[in-house]
Amino acid sequence: MSISAIRSKTQEIERLAQSETGSVHDCLKLLLELFSEAEQVLDQIDANDERAFRLRDEVIETQAQILNKAAALKAPLIRDALYKLALWRWWSASEIDAKPDAMCPADAVVYSAFLDLAEILGERGVLTDQDLTQKR
Repeated sequence: MSISAIRSKTQEIERLAQSETGSVHDCLKLLLELFSEAEQVLDQIDANDERAFRLRDEVIETQAQILNKAAALKAPLIRDALYKLALWRWWSASEIDAKPDAMCPADAVVYSAFLDLAEILGERGVLTDQDLTQKR
């Protein structure tokens, strides 16, 4: 999916969340899926291509917008809170993956709660490869 398609879909989800017929649960899950789509776009960018820097910045800006939209929505169910935490985790991936033991105490608690909720709810799909190898 292109970054413009992701942005367009993000706006559709925001309109759905604001409508009387929209389900916040569905919206949070869709925002997480869009964030993942944007992450895939980032993975395809050639880090050595200077022209790609603008696209990279655009993707990161779009991901930040997705996070802000998710933060503005109230999580009506525990699973929805997990989706919000998954967004936090995926946004923080490079920091957590590089030095999971060096997280500040507050982030360590949030990360631990994220892993706990994913396990309790059986939602392995929100975990990164790094999360799956965590020994706790």
